[in-house]
Amino acid sequence: MESFNTEPQQPERALSLVDSTSIIVGIIIGSTIYESSPDIATGCARFADEWSRRLGWSEYAETLEVATILSVWIVGGIIALVGAMCYAELATAYPRAGGTYVYLSEAFGRDVGFAFAWTEFWIVRPGNVGAIAFVMASYAGEIIWPLGGATQWQKAILASGAVLLLGIINALGLRAGTRTQNWLTAAKLIGLAAIVITAFTIPRSTQPQPIVADAWENIMLSLILVMFAYGGWADMSFVAAEIKHPEKNISRGLLTGTLAVLVIYLAANAAFLWVFGVGG
Repeated sequence: MESFNTEPQQPERALSLVDSTSIIVGIIIGSTIYESSPDIATGCARFADEWSRRLGWSEYAETLEVATILSVWIVGGIIALVGAMCYAELATAYPRAGGTYVYLSEAFGRDVGFAFAWTEFWIVRPGNVGAIAFVMASYAGEIIWPLGGATQWQKAILASGAVLLLGIINALGLRAGTRTQNWLTAAKLIGLAAIVITAFTIPRSTQPQPIVADAWENIMLSLILVMFAYGGWADMSFVAAEIKHPEKNISRGLLTGTLAVLVIYLAANAAFLWVFGVGG
């Protein structure tokens, strides 16, 4: 099989362990923790309700609901961690610019690598960025226009402006992009920490329990949504060529970042459950 040995000039290795960890945390933590947590909780609660009835444990239904919700987030984190470790091995073996494109080209040839890169460039990345930008615009619209919220055109302008601004910042160079990424990641962590602290310092609420539906369909949907929440750890490979001491820092960054996200997601969901209850 033809080896993928022809490489362009590699970029400067300027990213530290803190930078690479910040990239992982910043990429993984996105809109899903806010947008999909209710759907994940609903699916898990319905699954737990159904099995508590079948097993005759109805008096423990709420405990099972909470345990199921947190367990699904843990399972998702473990799966993401296993994937991250696989990518750490690949990125350490091939610490070159291109990430998944490089690995697929090495394993299956350039045609497969090209097909992946073409799909990423024209479909996957624009769709991902666009979806996240619109979620950001929806939340920003509630702050800018608190009385009526933003119109669809206003959301489109906000989303496009955010994408354009971040694109310009990254075009200015690695250091500008790294600083921005670190500050944005810090802002995410401070915001989530504020939610958790606030949640556990106010009285707990109770809400009616969700309606019971097909148990397995609900738990499978919850797992799909959870994996979307953990998506992004593989993107570390795209900056593997820019990380200092890649033989150590790639695996450390992936491991530390993914574990940090797992802990953050558990804390956030525990806070949501404490304040709103399972039904809320």
